[in-house]
Amino acid sequence: MQLLVTFKNRFDATIFSRALNKEAIRCLLMPTPRKLSASCGVCAILDVDDLDAVLQQTGSLEFQVVYKVDDENYDLLQL
Repeated sequence: MQLLVTFKNRFDATIFSRALNKEAIRCLLMPTPRKLSASCGVCAILDVDDLDAVLQQTGSLEFQVVYKVDDENYDLLQL
């Protein structure tokens, strides 16, 4: 499953990415699609099988919202 995570600022995005990469969870930062958010302009893309494990790793980290990516569609996840 591919997830897209948005942030309030670039600092939060960088800390989030570093924390996941340290735990061997591949996380790439990229520009946020304009139709999702205009806040900081950076989002994280994750390919994960276990969303709960990712949420445990990111429990104390700041992020705005998480979307499930399906082709060009973004479904907001309620966490």
